[in-house]
Amino acid sequence: MRLPRTIRFSAHHRVKIVLVSQAQMNELNDHEDEVVQGIWDPEMNTIYVLRSLGTNDRWRVLWHELLHTVADLGSQQEGLNT
Repeated sequence: MRLPRTIRFSAHHRVKIVLVSQAQMNELNDHEDEVVQGIWDPEMNTIYVLRSLGTNDRWRVLWHELLHTVADLGSQQEGLNT
């Protein structure tokens, strides 16, 4: 099963999912000493997943990055409630 193109968390939070090449992932990666297969970019509301991965690994990476997304969105909500 293919990854979705977007995931909507609420009316105000939609996350885009983009498959990228290894070269694109390297450009996006702020931690140059780490090899990564996915990146959550909160400024762009986008999760980037390495295109060369197989379907199961793409899903594994997406779920991992979604955990980062949920944590960030939860932190934003906490800030609104204070």
